[in-house]
Amino acid sequence: MRDDFLTQSWANSHHSFARAVSGAIAGVVDAATVGFARLHREQYDAPWRHRSQRCG
Repeated sequence: MRDDFLTQSWANSHHSFARAVSGAIAGVVDAATVGFARLHREQYDAPWRHRSQRCG
């Protein structure tokens, strides 16, 4: 095969590659989860819980 020299390299490193991709995806999902939780908390927070903000 033309690309047979890559076979051993892939066999030795595909676990670390998959682990790196999985970690990157998990990081993005965690960041999105935190961001959406913060947006949800701000949008659906009860106004009477804000004791520091007073009208007038």
